[in-house]
Amino acid sequence: MLPFISVRRVYARKFSTKPLNILFFGSDEFSAYALRSLVKLKHKQVIDSIQVVSRPPKWCGRKKSVLKSPEIVQYAQDLRLDQPIHVDSNEEMLQLSSLCESQKIDMIIAVSFGKLIPNGLIGRVPYSLNVHPSLLPRYRGSAPLQHTLLNQDQYTGVTVQTLHPTKFDHGSIVAQSDPLPVSDLLASRPLPPLINQEDTRPPKLAKLMDQLGIVGGNLLADVLEKRTYQDPVSHIESNYEPSYAPRIKTEDKMINWNDSATDLLNRLQTLGPLYTFKRVQLKSKSPLSLKRVLIHDFDVIERVISNQTCGTFTQDNHDSITIACGRNTAILIKKLQFEACAIETPEQFMKKLPKRCGKTLAKELVFVNET
Repeated sequence: MLPFISVRRVYARKFSTKPLNILFFGSDEFSAYALRSLVKLKHKQVIDSIQVVSRPPKWCGRKKSVLKSPEIVQYAQDLRLDQPIHVDSNEEMLQLSSLCESQKIDMIIAVSFGKLIPNGLIGRVPYSLNVHPSLLPRYRGSAPLQHTLLNQDQYTGVTVQTLHPTKFDHGSIVAQSDPLPVSDLLASRPLPPLINQEDTRPPKLAKLMDQLGIVGGNLLADVLEKRTYQDPVSHIESNYEPSYAPRIKTEDKMINWNDSATDLLNRLQTLGPLYTFKRVQLKSKSPLSLKRVLIHDFDVIERVISNQTCGTFTQDNHDSITIACGRNTAILIKKLQFEACAIETPEQFMKKLPKRCGKTLAKELVFVNET
């Protein structure tokens, strides 16, 4: 009897080996790692040309005084690629159809672009791919990295999928990394800056993004070199449970003082500065109100704090504020910011409380959970 021989590939069409013309949609550092891998493939003649597409610059900072471009724009310039094209609306993306024809684009690759690529544009090219930093279908959505950290998952990974014409992260899975221990990724050595500009990302998020960025870039390069994207038969089924990772909202940064100090530190290192509220009454007959207080930096105190209401704060010395948290834990504040004021030290914050909160409520040393 003849041995069984799989014929899955026998009926596959002949694959093209022509170098690819790529239209690349990106925004942040994670997408920059994918772009770096694509540029390396130009030297291997897997890719012929790359045109980067990004979101337009936007005003940021206090009073919207700083015009900031997506990180991928600076990185494209560092790589000496053609000037990125800025698009934001569906109409602007559909206008790229003429470019797809004139430059004979073979593939659209979208990585952390933040907008759904319209079907009218996807249909203009033979192939489309996306690199997503999760083990799909787990954590479909715009914030998989943040939810991985907030949920304190043990494992994560990267998926290369096709672009779905109407939904985020519902394409066919072309390749998927092995499950990677989150603790190992976070314990790895810090990487040199990929982009020559100030890195304002929270530390845990930055570390996970960079490490998975490398994994994603390598996985994408492997897919393109082996041209597995050309063979629908090779698409794989994932055994992970579907879940959703929605965009991070401002409310996600609000402190619940019933959480433990360790959980709050994890949230700070994942989302950046957190906020709470302080009760204010400037005059005895004026109504009570709440003012927002941003907590920019703090450490977990090792000793146990008991018999204190969560949210209670005390000034331990001239430049130290301790806040009681859930499970008899506490944090030590380094930098904080009263609403409409500059970032300041704990000592400065405590000195100005009577003027900001009124003499009576300045003595009420409690931050409250909610508005």
